[in-house]
Amino acid sequence: MKKIFMLLLLSFFTMTHSFAQKSNYRPLDSFAKDTLSYYKYNFIENKDSLVGKKVSALLSMLEVPVKYYIVGLDEKNPNNAKTLILCNKDRANSRAIINSGNDKLYILMLSFSPTIPYATLMDYCKSHGDAITKDQYDYFGQFTITSLGFKAYPEVK
Repeated sequence: MKKIFMLLLLSFFTMTHSFAQKSNYRPLDSFAKDTLSYYKYNFIENKDSLVGKKVSALLSMLEVPVKYYIVGLDEKNPNNAKTLILCNKDRANSRAIINSGNDKLYILMLSFSPTIPYATLMDYCKSHGDAITKDQYDYFGQFTITSLGFKAYPEVK
């Protein structure tokens, strides 16, 4: 009986903790479709609730489509990749926006662990293209987020 009670108590605290973490998230509609505020609140101001979670947790919350992604190298070991950069515009438009500043580009950067051999990852990315698909969600979703960052073009304060 004590074991059952302890199990129920543990389950209750786990559900409560899980709900509290999820309650920090606010949907895009609650920002009147202001994508910048949505990114800042959910992924920068509340990034601590995502650090340590699987990349799949972030990807499943993300309401802004990822049109283009880039992988970044590990500074300590350039043979490994450890960063995933998610863009809300495709490759050509992303470059044009950075150069001209005529539109808005939001970039979500996340570091993950464990690192992946860069050559293996490049083979994978080449075979799957620039746009993030279900396959990429599944592939990157298995890794753990170690840090989150954000960049907006044109620059905002």
